[in-house]
Amino acid sequence: MGCVVVQSETETTVTGPDPKAGGLKGIEEVDMEEMTDAFLTASVLAAVAKGKTRIVGIANQRVKECNRIRAMIDELAKFGVETVELDDGLEIIGRPLSELKQGVSVHCYDDHRVAMAFSVLGAVVPGTIIEEKRCVEKTWPNWWDDLENKIGLKVEGVQLEPQTSEASASASHSEAPQKHEPSPSVILIGMRGTGKTTVGNMAATALSWPCIDADAFFESKHATPVREFVLKHGWAAFRSAEVDVLKELIREKPKGHILSLGGGVVESPEAREVLKGYAREGGPVVHIVRPLEDVIAYLDAETSRPAYDESVGDVFRRREPWFEECANYVFDNTFDAEGGVEGTEVPTRSAGTFGEVQRFFGHVTGERPNLAENLESNDKTGSRSYFLSLTYPDVRQAYPHIEALTEGVDALELRVDLLKSPRDYEKFGDGIPSRAYVQQQVSALRRVSSLPIVFTVRTKAQGGAFPDDKPKEAVELLRLALQMGVEYVDVEIGLPEKDVKELK
Repeated sequence: MGCVVVQSETETTVTGPDPKAGGLKGIEEVDMEEMTDAFLTASVLAAVAKGKTRIVGIANQRVKECNRIRAMIDELAKFGVETVELDDGLEIIGRPLSELKQGVSVHCYDDHRVAMAFSVLGAVVPGTIIEEKRCVEKTWPNWWDDLENKIGLKVEGVQLEPQTSEASASASHSEAPQKHEPSPSVILIGMRGTGKTTVGNMAATALSWPCIDADAFFESKHATPVREFVLKHGWAAFRSAEVDVLKELIREKPKGHILSLGGGVVESPEAREVLKGYAREGGPVVHIVRPLEDVIAYLDAETSRPAYDESVGDVFRRREPWFEECANYVFDNTFDAEGGVEGTEVPTRSAGTFGEVQRFFGHVTGERPNLAENLESNDKTGSRSYFLSLTYPDVRQAYPHIEALTEGVDALELRVDLLKSPRDYEKFGDGIPSRAYVQQQVSALRRVSSLPIVFTVRTKAQGGAFPDDKPKEAVELLRLALQMGVEYVDVEIGLPEKDVKELK
């Protein structure tokens, strides 16, 4: 970074570069796997360094006293520092010290290392407030006294205003309106091979919740593998026992868990009623979806579960309506597929699978709502927000320019009424994008940006392209947006009142 480092047997002396000569320089990439706890201090240094610094090898920092990667992203943003979350780290885009916002109040998530790291930044940014000052007592009880008495910084206590909600990386809960207790457990359903286990484990890491695989729970409870249980007792007996396991998990693990169910649980009418009841009461039931061809490819190589008595395609088509009937959310797990248009590549700063899992589950559980900062309930600054309207027929056409387009933007508007799949380009008359195409487009946008989405179906009467006489189809697309965890849904007042109330 341009410093001069001198080491002896007993001490290390670091002399920073002359500001007139350009100051600190960003590091293209640094693997901090051997000293992951130090990445927080490195991040605040990178915030004032020239250029970008990419820190990798620190995935374990998501499950410390808080999700430290998310904490650094959220708190650096308050200073005006842009970051990009990676699967195993983050990228910090440095800014000149003179451009950093002053008077920032840093939430520390009761994490001593967050407090100490931002103390370093606060040493050069006037008016910085470090909340939860006592969290440093875990490792350095005299931290604040030593900063003042040994280093010479001015440190003084302040009285903070009561907070109405917690920042996003905290282990505390930002409660969303729901009938269940805060942080109701998330139930995952979907075909075998759609990635429920992988997504479930990622979601558990993102939320710092345990993940329970229902089949593993079943095998532990009955002391026999699922395959052997079916061979010995038959499918009917297994389905009955499977429903009992589902009820037990909901009863014994009502909140703070990821519950991943077997693909065939929806074969039982009783299980479907249990799932629908859980969803009606506000519990998240998430349908994990993946293209049929991907599911078939996975199942052709999988041998640990009982084989189907029919083709995978027939099972898929029979169960899909049941999954849709039971779920109140949909997670599209095609996130790691290639996604360009006419050779266009996905930008290197794409959100990544873990980033989207973290955003989706943080948002739908209310743990970390992905909202524009000035629209959060605890923001009283009255500051403006800005969104960019994407009017492409296929949002992937924006990939080459997405970084420039989203600079300084608080949200992205997806103009659903203007979407048109390539196969429909030559069709005349009013066109309504299919549910599948809209779902693909939302997922494509998520791949390259974690910004909140404003989902808009603008009718012709309102200056858009959606047919005025198709309110039912418009409402169905708005409902899909809510199921996919879209943050803002633009609902026209002219839609049937009954349908609007159901959306709420």
